[in-house]
Amino acid sequence: MIRRIIMVAAAAVALVLTPSVAMAFNAPMTYNAPGYTSTVSDSTPAIGQPVKVTICGVPHERITLTITSNQASTSTNVIEVAGSSSRVKAQTKQLNNNCAGTWTVRFTAPGVYTLTMTNVAGVVSTQTVEVLGVSANAPIPAAVGALPRTGFDPTGLLVGGGLLVLAGAGGVLVARRRKSSRVAA
Repeated sequence: MIRRIIMVAAAAVALVLTPSVAMAFNAPMTYNAPGYTSTVSDSTPAIGQPVKVTICGVPHERITLTITSNQASTSTNVIEVAGSSSRVKAQTKQLNNNCAGTWTVRFTAPGVYTLTMTNVAGVVSTQTVEVLGVSANAPIPAAVGALPRTGFDPTGLLVGGGLLVLAGAGGVLVARRRKSSRVAA
């Protein structure tokens, strides 16, 4: 009987954690080696919107920023770093006395891009940027009606969890009745 209760509890926990795991797989990829930190000013910019990429590491170290498109169908000339563009773009900078280096990047096509920062030893940081399919210069539409609904609707999760709790409680009651009928006989 205790085993059944544990199984029901494990199933309920699995059901509750499923959306969290799914969201983790869709989260932007970020990696920083020990002693390095990097940031992007906006991980979901609109087309043409400048994005500031900053890394902090060892003072006066040379860091190369390489940007690649994750879509094979992306045409050339969609990544602009300091005015130059191509499908794969790299630029090296020397970090300043405050151990910081900064690049301004502009994307001219929607998609997912990987920003990889390397030194002579290898990769020290990665960031992912998902460029939205809206131009930064596009006019903002006038608000009509109610605001759009955003976020998460927990109704299905709550109903599923409730059904699991009811099934578990029913299983416990059936097990108790069987046990009490065996004792009485």
